[in-house]
Amino acid sequence: VDEIYEVKDWINSSFEVVEVRDYLSHPKPSGYRSLHVIIKVDGCLVEIQVRTIALDFWANLEHQIHYKKHIEDEDLIRSELKRCADEIASLDLSFQTIKDRIEG
Repeated sequence: VDEIYEVKDWINSSFEVVEVRDYLSHPKPSGYRSLHVIIKVDGCLVEIQVRTIALDFWANLEHQIHYKKHIEDEDLIRSELKRCADEIASLDLSFQTIKDRIEG
């Protein structure tokens, strides 16, 4: 997770940043977590979404549910996705702790 913020710092130093939306520190009620950085490139706004591999996989599943017309047991699936989002956040924190100790 610390690398997400390192990428954000690199983006800040390399581009004109218009807005940052930190869904890592403030997850959406669905459990969605990501860091969105909106930059200006040649007069166009570009959104960069930075997340871990696990968060990206989760976001792809949530995206499928959001845009699919009919899903059986949608409430159950959304509930399970929220549980998974919480587990992913916990795992990412554990991995960060292990990484910090190794690099210590």
